[in-house]
Amino acid sequence: MTLVLTVFKILALILASFVFWRNLKEDYSNEEIFSLSILILIFAFSGGRFFSFLGAFLGAILALVLFSKPKKWNSWLVADALVFPMLIVGFVFFLPDLPRLLLIFMVGFLTFKIKKTYRSFAWYKSGKVGFLACFSAIAFFGLFLLLEIIFYKALYWKLLVDFGIITVAALLLYQRSERNFREDWQSFLKRLKHEQ
Repeated sequence: MTLVLTVFKILALILASFVFWRNLKEDYSNEEIFSLSILILIFAFSGGRFFSFLGAFLGAILALVLFSKPKKWNSWLVADALVFPMLIVGFVFFLPDLPRLLLIFMVGFLTFKIKKTYRSFAWYKSGKVGFLACFSAIAFFGLFLLLEIIFYKALYWKLLVDFGIITVAALLLYQRSERNFREDWQSFLKRLKHEQ
C-alpha cells in the first residue's frame, strides 16, 4: 500500500507540474517555469514535513512570492495558475481520508465552474486575475476548518491559522475587486435602515 501511495504521489507531482506549466507557458519561458516549479516543490515539501498540508501550502506561497517579486512577474497570475496543481497534489496527499478528499473535489469543482465566469460577477468589478487563488483558499480552508471542528480534534493554533488564511484571502479578494469600502459601507447602512 505504501508503494502504491508513493507511485500516486509521484504521478500527482508530474501531473501538477504539467498543469502549472500549461497555465503559464503563454506568459513565461519554460526554463523559468521549471525553476519556479522546483522551488515550490522544495518549499512545499519542507513546510509539509513540519505542518502537514497547511505547511506545504504556506511553503508554496512563500516560494511563489520570493521567485515572482525579483523577476517582476505577476504574482496573482502565477497564484491562479497554481490553484489546480495544488488541488491535484492535495487530492493524492489525502488519498486515504474520504472527508478531505470530498472537500478537495468540491473546491476543485467550484473553482473550475467559476474560472470562466468570475469576470462577469457584478460585485467583482475589476475582473482581475487573483480571484481563483483567493476564492479557492477561502473555500478550501473554510471547509477544512469546519471538518476539523466537527470530525477532527485539531490543535487550537491550526484552527487559528486556517481562520487567518481565510481572513487574509477574503481581504485580498476584496482589494482585488477594486470596490470602494466607503461606498459599500454606506450602501449597507442604507439597506439596513430600509429593512427596519
